[in-house]
Amino acid sequence: MQHFRTCTTAVVVLALSIAGCGSHPGAGLAHAEQVAASCPEDGAQVASFIASDESGSRRGSTAKAAQQAVIRSVAERTAICGGHLRVVLFAGSVLGVPVYDSELHLQGATKNARLRKATKVTDEVVEQINESLTRAADDLPDGATDIVGQLNLFSEYRSQFLARGRYQLELTVLTDGIQTAQQSLDDPSLTAERAEELASSFTVPELPGSDIRLIGIGRQANGELLPTPYVDALRAFHVAICTRTKAHCGVVTDAAGA
Repeated sequence: MQHFRTCTTAVVVLALSIAGCGSHPGAGLAHAEQVAASCPEDGAQVASFIASDESGSRRGSTAKAAQQAVIRSVAERTAICGGHLRVVLFAGSVLGVPVYDSELHLQGATKNARLRKATKVTDEVVEQINESLTRAADDLPDGATDIVGQLNLFSEYRSQFLARGRYQLELTVLTDGIQTAQQSLDDPSLTAERAEELASSFTVPELPGSDIRLIGIGRQANGELLPTPYVDALRAFHVAICTRTKAHCGVVTDAAGA
């Protein structure tokens, strides 16, 4: 997984290439060393936050392969760099039903001994997350989808960890990008210009130094892509929103190696 700071506010479309469930071709010491090389250079820990959209037609999407690959890579990076991982589901008026919330640190007498445990620890974390998905999804209501609201939830998380010491704060939102709370983007005729106008009506927190990725923009739960002009409008909205937070931002349809 590349460090989040490789993302920019420019819209990037990347290809997702993953193996089947249970197969991790990058597993092993060499891969773990590559991930470790992306950890914060100043020795800071990583505080990762994943928010997965389970609203409407996206119910059950967190358990699908594309989302699972992203969750796994974030969990792996957090364990290797050391820090904390929180995973929530959101839908309707609920901003976040907790799925996982724990410190992650590899144990071992040497760096190599620790890194060799990365695959096993990541497997265990993903298993725990998946065991909680059904229960968490059952607690979600129907209603308007508040993707932008995840920024406020992340802001609270960010404040908690900045008060504790040196942390790199990283937010990943898994969503198709169709915001319907406060302003509705549920209109296939939406233009990029109009989407940017709608974005200006939202109040967002300032999150300087944080890394934010929105993954899945314009991608339906069944994997199909929405019409290109509509996808461009959804991207324009979220780029405009994220830019105003002063974070390092990436707004993508698919994430290679994420």
